[in-house]
Amino acid sequence: MNILILGGTGYVGGILKGILSNKGHNIEIVGQSTKKNYKIGEEFDESNLENIDYLFYLSWMQDTTNKNYQKLNISSLKDILEKCNRNKIKLIFFSTFYASEDSRSMYNKTKAMCEKMVISNHQKVVRLGSVIVDGYKLEGFYGKLKNFSQKYKIFPIILPNKKLFFKTNLNELSKFSDNFDNLSDDLNFFCSKKPLDLIEILNIDKNHVRLIPVPWYLIFFLTKFSELIKLNIKFRSDSVLSIWGEDI
Repeated sequence: MNILILGGTGYVGGILKGILSNKGHNIEIVGQSTKKNYKIGEEFDESNLENIDYLFYLSWMQDTTNKNYQKLNISSLKDILEKCNRNKIKLIFFSTFYASEDSRSMYNKTKAMCEKMVISNHQKVVRLGSVIVDGYKLEGFYGKLKNFSQKYKIFPIILPNKKLFFKTNLNELSKFSDNFDNLSDDLNFFCSKKPLDLIEILNIDKNHVRLIPVPWYLIFFLTKFSELIKLNIKFRSDSVLSIWGEDI
């Protein structure tokens, strides 16, 4: 199978590339830094779809402080959906476990709107949980939080300390790689059924860090204020809102 991973230079794309290549598929990666490059909001070169059977859509604008965040993510997906349909290429859109149009999080809400568009175009959606795979350097919210705890020996117990996280590990991604060509449902989940708390999912050694309870809304307001004054910090307020701000 000839597969193009759009946004494939990131954490999840790198893992999938390795798994799929080992299973005998021909993988092409397109991202911001590849020879054939692509960035959300830019025109996608339709010639990239030549001899492609599947397009795995992982590309995403992460900066939720961008005033055009929702518009750019949706319009970019719409453009590529149309091009895939025109070229009779199957597309799989990678989404998040908590995607919801009723979400207070811009990330979760926009993912859900994109899901709806993908399904209406007769393509498939895959929802992943928290992707954490041993041997691969963590990125994003989880990576920054774990790096912070390792550097300062402090770990925040974000209250309420509920079991909110569904993990996607190597087994789940391998299961997807074995079955992506036979997905019968429009919306598919590849993650654990058992929810974990933040300490469990990051495998934090409680004996080597100081645990500090912090209400989630305090972290949210501090990060939101930092964004308003254009202070470059490592966490985004929407990352906190996407989990703790939901009615779960």
